[in-house]
Amino acid sequence: NLYQGYSGEPLKPLIDRLIWIRQNLLAGPHSYLVTNGATKADLFIAQRDGSPTKSGAILAVNDNESSSVSNWVQTQWASVILRDWVPTSSYDTVTTDTNGFAWIGATSRSYRVYAPTNAVAGGGP
Repeated sequence: NLYQGYSGEPLKPLIDRLIWIRQNLLAGPHSYLVTNGATKADLFIAQRDGSPTKSGAILAVNDNESSSVSNWVQTQWASVILRDWVPTSSYDTVTTDTNGFAWIGATSRSYRVYAPTNAVAGGGP
């Protein structure tokens, strides 16, 4: 098994979730939405466009040691609710406007993966 190199808490549940996200949401080409801008030096945001069978998603990574960082980005979805697919229970949502813009970010030293709330039949695991 390819994934036998990790086990136990606290990493296994996090890695399992990222593998699930990759298998169920991500496909297609990617684009960088925010990369190391002068005012958002700790924020990286990229989008995977998806495919006919996978929605695509937005990855936000924040390297700031103490602050949440966010930025307005144009997504591929207009007037859609995006949820953070990283947590398995309580999760954040953001809503894109009619032009596809959304306020995307992450808390300090963390990451988020946003995709439409209906990206997976049944809502995911």
